[in-house]
Amino acid sequence: MAEDPAANLRMCAHCGTVFEVGVRYPVVTLRGTDGTPLLFSFCGEECETAWASEFRAEE
Repeated sequence: MAEDPAANLRMCAHCGTVFEVGVRYPVVTLRGTDGTPLLFSFCGEECETAWASEFRAEE
């Protein structure tokens, strides 16, 4: 069975860029209000840092 190429794609939670999962990419895991895990993927460390700054400002 052939692997689905879309399975290796993620959308950056900060800038919206679609990127291919490589060896390493930044991820943040939080818990939703109902306790379910929420996974946020980022295309790079710059977007992860910017997202985290905005997230903290909203709290």
